[in-house]
Amino acid sequence: MGTEKNISSSKYQGVRYKKLSNGDIAYYIRFTKDNQRQELKVGTKFEGWTEKMAYNEKIKRENSDDLKNKPLKFKEVVDRFLELQKLHLKKKSYSNRIKRII
Repeated sequence: MGTEKNISSSKYQGVRYKKLSNGDIAYYIRFTKDNQRQELKVGTKFEGWTEKMAYNEKIKRENSDDLKNKPLKFKEVVDRFLELQKLHLKKKSYSNRIKRII
């Protein structure tokens, strides 16, 4: 048996499925988030997933502003670090060490 292609759902845009060798069906969703195309497996029919559930998951992921998965920019990290240093260092130490490099 060769690798089988994902079949696009005729009812739900962005939902694909693959018939597995054990008779189960795996559901995948495709969506664009932050100008990047993503495709991920959401579940199988044996686990209780349906095409409609996969579509609802796709909509949820497209519309979520999940900050946990969003990579931080270097400038944001540096700015936050400098804010914390300003709070924790004495005024003289901050002036001598940090303020010189800013």
